Amino acid sequence: MRPPFVEKLHPVPPKLVRRRGFGRALPTNAFWSNLLVADGHGLNAGGGQVTLSPYTVRSLPRRLEVSYGDARRVATSDAVTEFFNVDVSFTAYGRKAADADAPLLGNGNSSARHVAGFDALSALLQYHFEADDKWMRAPLVRGAPYVTVEYQNVLPVLELNATLLAVNGQAVRPADPRAPWNELQMWTAARFELDLEVYGAGDSARGSGKAQQKWLLYFDKTRTLQLQFADEKDYRPYNWRGELTTPTNVRLVDTDFYTGAARIAVVPQGAPQEAVDALDKAAPIYPVAASITTDVGDVNALFSFCWKTKRFPDLGEPGLNSTSTAELLMMANPHHAATLKSNSDAFHVLGQFGHRTLKSNMTAVLGSCWEMQETLPTASFQEENVHIQPQYLEAIKVALANDSNYTPEAEDPYYFGKEIGRQARLVLIADKLGEKELRDDILDKLEEWLTPWMLGQNSDHFVYDRSWGGLCSLNGLKGVFWMTDFGNGWYNDHHFHYGYFLYAVAVVGKFRPDFVTVHKAAVISIVRDIASPDQSEYVAASSSLNGYSVRILTHSFASGVYTLEGGKSQESVSEAINAYYGVYLVGKSFKVPEVEHMGHLLLALEIRGAQTYWQMPSSSDIYEPIYAANKMTGQVAATKVSYTTWFGPQVEHMHLINMIPFTPITDAFLKPAYVQEEYPILQQQAFDRAEDPIDDRWKGYAYLDLAIIDPAHAWTKVQNMSFFDDGSSRTNSLYWIATRPTN
Repeated sequence: MRPPFVEKLHPVPPKLVRRRGFGRALPTNAFWSNLLVADGHGLNAGGGQVTLSPYTVRSLPRRLEVSYGDARRVATSDAVTEFFNVDVSFTAYGRKAADADAPLLGNGNSSARHVAGFDALSALLQYHFEADDKWMRAPLVRGAPYVTVEYQNVLPVLELNATLLAVNGQAVRPADPRAPWNELQMWTAARFELDLEVYGAGDSARGSGKAQQKWLLYFDKTRTLQLQFADEKDYRPYNWRGELTTPTNVRLVDTDFYTGAARIAVVPQGAPQEAVDALDKAAPIYPVAASITTDVGDVNALFSFCWKTKRFPDLGEPGLNSTSTAELLMMANPHHAATLKSNSDAFHVLGQFGHRTLKSNMTAVLGSCWEMQETLPTASFQEENVHIQPQYLEAIKVALANDSNYTPEAEDPYYFGKEIGRQARLVLIADKLGEKELRDDILDKLEEWLTPWMLGQNSDHFVYDRSWGGLCSLNGLKGVFWMTDFGNGWYNDHHFHYGYFLYAVAVVGKFRPDFVTVHKAAVISIVRDIASPDQSEYVAASSSLNGYSVRILTHSFASGVYTLEGGKSQESVSEAINAYYGVYLVGKSFKVPEVEHMGHLLLALEIRGAQTYWQMPSSSDIYEPIYAANKMTGQVAATKVSYTTWFGPQVEHMHLINMIPFTPITDAFLKPAYVQEEYPILQQQAFDRAEDPIDDRWKGYAYLDLAIIDPAHAWTKVQNMSFFDDGSSRTNSLYWIATRPTN
């Protein structure tokens, strides 16, 4: 379905991709989206970090760099960071040295690379050489404990930005970079055990600045690798064009052309022999693509990850030549492990081997299909079984009458969305209180305010971007500053912006069927921008790929088509929850079951993500205690969590941006037991702060947080307020407090 909006081309089209070759929209917040963008200077296209878990990789024109960040994990009260360092790199040479006695350094490296394919859980990166029959291909699959490349008729090379201590137990001898070929060490095997000393930080380095690593390198047939050295000064970090060219001075170079696969895996520090045995046994089978299936019911949802695999020595279609019977070995993050079906025969949980990402220790799982089950939250337009305390009723009605006169003033999608979401909430409160005339009056106004946006007749209207395949605001797309409309034109925060819209149109659609009939195409186009149920040619899922993948993998990301360290980032997980709540409600009021079911599952998964990776109760062991003492994180990125926000450093910013807006779905992710631990931080570090005290915008939200554990106190506090944020109101605040349980 083509979106019913004006069409434009994006000023910064996607990189490293043959756009017409895909015939579908491109994901802008997928784990691998850094491959599609350049840096802030327009250089190093596709050179941003891509976090696969447990590794982070970086694609440069001549190599695929691999970092195991746990060797550089540093925790403070302000952040937990896994720093990127090039531990090992895969590359290849297209030619042999002219002189058989000469080292092979840099003979015929790859000249270009592109994204050859992608799906929900993987991306395929292909490197090109001078001849068409030579290439290196890397299936980048999340959750694999190995990094895998496939070679075609080239000389495999493993580059090391490290000190190589030993290979297969044999110590490496110091050598002059200019040493003759016949004096260089060589090893012959199909499995190589590499002992390295790399740059380290945190506990792994123990103050030395160095960390010990053991890597296992596998080929599908016996190879002879030669150790070669380079003079590091000849490999400067940036070339004359300003492009990144990471220096490496140690290489293991194959002595002959090779067609086949190579895999490398780290053995975590302190890992048991069982981990090495499992890695050895599973090395001959590797994932190259994946799919996700879902079955959403009323109470539970079933979903599965299934990987398409190849086996040594398959380079073409899977299963042609291999006799291997190994099972696929993958790694589950904590939220995956918590949802794996306990009675499934499709996979086998091995336990934890020490592989760690930012999101804590991973669990090893054998099997090419995972089956998972998620309990769906109770979700509806109104809270179920709530009781309004009668002494509060009159004050709520007075506030409702006053707030019904509010008129939105914003023209950009985010602030306008918050304002109409605010008024849509009043519609539901009025309906609950039996104030039908007031309800209908607000509905009339909402229709009047929303219709120009649905028809593309407002000043900052939606535009269909043909380059990426998503909906952007006009000003965001043409703005000279990349953060115009909060970066909407660069696909930043789309689900935050559009979630408020979807909540509002769902409320209107609930009471006004004619609105649904007239504007269904526009509304579904907005839905598809943030949560597409299919891989349409026309609308990209900016926060998701194929509707589900980002949240099933972790949670939503928000950072759009910018290059960020580690890949992606998100703050305000609660606005992401609000977005999928809006998707779910649109599905209900517009009577589109696939949208309703998709929204319900995404809502459940985002809530699990919030409670696992944002909220830090005393029972959580995701992050180190020094950071977990904050009780709420501000931002969660792929390799860093930060106690900060993009807009401010105060404690109320970090806590409350991850709670707003307060609606019926808030009950599903803000639980009293958690707030009992979290709210004292707000009280001590925000309300009791001597300098730069908390302002009313955030006070209003803080009191709604307080109401979860002490509604009577919160009611008194809100009574004394005269200003509320544009996404809140006196009516909603009083109603929220009045409907909290008092026991």
